[in-house]
Amino acid sequence: MPATLAPDQVCRYCTALADSRDPRHTTTPELCRLMHRDEPHIYALAAALARALTDPHPTDAQIGDLLTDADQIVYGFPVPPTEWHVELLPEHEDDWDLDVVTRLSINGVPHAVDTDNNLVPLALTA
Repeated sequence: MPATLAPDQVCRYCTALADSRDPRHTTTPELCRLMHRDEPHIYALAAALARALTDPHPTDAQIGDLLTDADQIVYGFPVPPTEWHVELLPEHEDDWDLDVVTRLSINGVPHAVDTDNNLVPLALTA
């Protein structure tokens, strides 16, 4: 996992994400820190999410796209786990009514991606 960033550095995932959206655009350390905290378990969860939701071998940009979600989810756990296990769950008959696009389990806790592309604990979608 990345080492702690200096105050004037941008993580490689935010750099890759900015490049994937517009190669002429660069991001700043301030924007990077607004997206996520510079902590190893946040990078690890974003990578696990990207493997489950995008590709078994995600790019840095795909991981970068999930850093904000990972940052929010990590602190829903009393103690951040040392390993993250993310798996897709089957659809449920109520998904349409609840605006759920995808269901997944994060270390056994059900979550959903809603129609606004937010990743939230499943209990909050009802």
